[in-house]
Amino acid sequence: MPSRISKSKIKRGKKAPKEIRSKLKRRASKTRVADGPPIDREGMEGEFTLRLVEGKIKLYAKFRRKWYSVELS
Repeated sequence: MPSRISKSKIKRGKKAPKEIRSKLKRRASKTRVADGPPIDREGMEGEFTLRLVEGKIKLYAKFRRKWYSVELS
């Protein structure tokens, strides 16, 4: 499980490393919507996407570099 970084751990007046700055800026993103199943190379860990596959809506979640789906309709 990734550790959380709080803004209080960064000392004022010093520039935080790029990795920490990017984690602090990360926000919850919108769920992506597209056609066809996602490929394993796309998306990031923990991401969700809604896909229209063979006329059915599926919710995909990425876990440990692999996409898993649940049929919604």
